[in-house]
Amino acid sequence: FLAVFGFLETWVCAEGRSRLRLTTPIAAEYGDIEGATNTIEQGSGYGVEYIFTNGFGLGWSTFTAKAKFDLTIGSTDLSFDQETDAQFLDLSYLFGENLTLQLSYGTLLGGSGKARYSQTTTLPFAPYTFTANLEDEISLQGTAYGLTLGMALGDIELTYGLRLHHINHDYQSSTLSILDGEYDQLYQIAGIGALF
Repeated sequence: FLAVFGFLETWVCAEGRSRLRLTTPIAAEYGDIEGATNTIEQGSGYGVEYIFTNGFGLGWSTFTAKAKFDLTIGSTDLSFDQETDAQFLDLSYLFGENLTLQLSYGTLLGGSGKARYSQTTTLPFAPYTFTANLEDEISLQGTAYGLTLGMALGDIELTYGLRLHHINHDYQSSTLSILDGEYDQLYQIAGIGALF
């Protein structure tokens, strides 16, 4: 019974040392874009967070998500090269001391995107196709949720977690309004921290 109580206390008790963490995404995955094919996804960015001795944390993070995909709308073939940038204010709570579990919530402070795409339209006469290279702005709104595991090795800490971005994309062009909506971006996050 004492062993079980001690194990639970290790996770529940967050009182202890403060921490400074630096994180970066190591893998990214977009939510499904209906009708998209040949999708290639990539994510980058970083985050910094300070966790107080009472377990509460405050952080800031920035993410760049890139996606290439093909899409057909009616008789028009579209090839996309899309990039979005998002900055979050993150609030979190940490359970544990040496082995830790952290739950976090982020709100999007600022974000924007750009979609570069080639539009190929089928014509009923020669040359039978017409291709135009276009560009569109994307407005972003959304939130983030995270779960992170940590392991302290003396004054150094290693972390790994999952972070889900739930972001509404609003394309400015009426041509791309069919893509308007909420999309999920799932990141694997690795980091290193210092304990004080």
